[in-house]
Amino acid sequence: MKIFIPLILLVTLYSANLFSQAKDKEERKKRFSSDSEFSLLAVSGNSNNTALNLLTKNRWPIKINNIITFGGHYTYATDEETLDTKNWDINLRYERKVSKKLGFYLGTIYEVDTFAGYDSRDNVDVGVSYEVIATKDTELGFEAGYRWMYEKDVEAVIQNDSKFRIYSKWEENITKNVGLVLWVEYLPNFTRSDDWMFNMEPSIWVDVSEVFGFKFAYKWRYRGLPPVDRETTDITTTSSLLVRF
Repeated sequence: MKIFIPLILLVTLYSANLFSQAKDKEERKKRFSSDSEFSLLAVSGNSNNTALNLLTKNRWPIKINNIITFGGHYTYATDEETLDTKNWDINLRYERKVSKKLGFYLGTIYEVDTFAGYDSRDNVDVGVSYEVIATKDTELGFEAGYRWMYEKDVEAVIQNDSKFRIYSKWEENITKNVGLVLWVEYLPNFTRSDDWMFNMEPSIWVDVSEVFGFKFAYKWRYRGLPPVDRETTDITTTSSLLVRF
């Protein structure tokens, strides 16, 4: 997996030069499009710290009203040469639009985060999506559905849960080159009511060209009943190079 996600990013960087035209939102929706992020920090001397974060999101419309999205992320960090953070995921999703605003989706996410207490987590999602607003400068959408989660923690304890998923995403273009994004996700647990989850991420992006830009994000994750000796809250702040086409 260390090789897989960086390879996706390298392909994205190369392909960006071929698809740098047509940045308009509506045109991007009609063809293959990709958003990738890269951030790296390396400090040596009085302290020795390294942090690497890679993320890619890819959207591929096939035929009419059928959309496949796929991607993943990889995060690695050390503090004084001691591994401090390591997590990654890969995801795949199919969506079928039945009208301009309404759609249905089926997706899967595979996650690993030993520092959060689990060796592996399989998620399978099925639900409905609805676009409330879709203009040139503003987008607002909602999703609601069922999630099945199969998790094995670092102590080899298996957790098999059924959850309800509510998700919303808002995007606003302040100017042609600056925009805001906020998404929130709430996951009540039918199997163990105390083990609910809430995730959110506000971010701002700034374009410096048709392909390259910068993104600043604050991701907050909460879990009501985490594995033993783990915190309920994880916070990730990132400043990344943004590549999209």
